[in-house]
Amino acid sequence: MFNTIYLSILLLFLILISYYISKEISQIIKDIQLENLLRNKSELNNITDKLHFKIAKLYFNKNIIDAAIYELIFNINKTNKSTNTISENLSINYNLLGKSYEKLNKYQIARNQYYKALQLCPQNEITIQYLIDNLILSNKTLEAIEIGKQFLELSPNNSRITTQIESLEKKL
Repeated sequence: MFNTIYLSILLLFLILISYYISKEISQIIKDIQLENLLRNKSELNNITDKLHFKIAKLYFNKNIIDAAIYELIFNINKTNKSTNTISENLSINYNLLGKSYEKLNKYQIARNQYYKALQLCPQNEITIQYLIDNLILSNKTLEAIEIGKQFLELSPNNSRITTQIESLEKKL
């Protein structure tokens, strides 16, 4: 009886470890593929906006923030010039650009990027979350609450933002 329980627990433990290892290996393979693409200079002239974003995200994840910012600004400028701009994709670029500036402790510049993202997609919960977090880091709790309430007027059923705003109001 004890052996069966022991083996079951061991099996569960091994399954969990193998899951996390395979997830990590998958991410490493994606990073290697992007790095290989960056080495092949002949293909760099033909990369798409989505690939520019992936490259910027790779730089961001590896804490090469200056390169990530450069890549994102390039992608935003390139996307702004195209006629088929998808505002949601552009909003995602502004969000990552804001997170990049936050890593450099440039909270005001990051906040400006989040506001640009909100202009493109006013109901994007992730952007609102980033903006509220940024305002809290900048000790602007009242402004964070106000932004959250404005968002809740557009999306009143959003429980995550509602909970965060309520907890911020309790702290005041």
